[in-house]
Amino acid sequence: MIVKKKWFIVIPFLIVLSISSLFVGFRDFSIGTDTYNYINIYDNAQLSYRDRHELGFYYFTKFFGSVYNNYNFYFFIVCLFVSIFMFLTFAKFIYEKDSNYEKKQNVIISLLIFLMCLFLSDWFYTGVINTLRHSMALSLVYFSLFYLYKKRILLFLSLIILSAFFHQSTIILLPFFIALFFSMSLFAFAKDTIVKDLDGDGKFDKISINQETKTIIYLLSSLD
Repeated sequence: MIVKKKWFIVIPFLIVLSISSLFVGFRDFSIGTDTYNYINIYDNAQLSYRDRHELGFYYFTKFFGSVYNNYNFYFFIVCLFVSIFMFLTFAKFIYEKDSNYEKKQNVIISLLIFLMCLFLSDWFYTGVINTLRHSMALSLVYFSLFYLYKKRILLFLSLIILSAFFHQSTIILLPFFIALFFSMSLFAFAKDTIVKDLDGDGKFDKISINQETKTIIYLLSSLD
């Protein structure tokens, strides 16, 4: 039931993103400094010619060109791809914070604010009009961060590797994310340990919290 309620909120936002993607996809080709470059890439992909561009982006372009051979449809799909992954990233973090679905109004307001910020973002419009490969790769990177947060490392790494098939530069971010993961683990360990003077002897005492048994272990300095 909770899953159905979540989708009941998410689907209207996805419809809005689809409509906005239609405007981007069916724009005049004079809009965007790289539009004609991507038209050439699209044409080459339909002729099974791949130049220096990444393999994932090539097959993505070739596939959707075979589904419906139309430039506007292709640009619409790219914009929708970026928009959905950006939106789902934010939505996942929002629902993670409110996992019991007790604050539906706050969730809707948060998603509306995100949508407004997305539409007002210069980066977003530059990404879906000019730097298509880079924006598609980054949207996957952003989506992967939720799984890094959840410590689902295999899925996180899979998404990072997948993003590199759209733009190789994203693989450079991997060492920084690994460092972030270890920092998060260290913070989680520190969070479970509290230092305080409990027995009034002027020395700090240690309280360890056992997360499995939910018990507190007092290590008083006066007992040393």
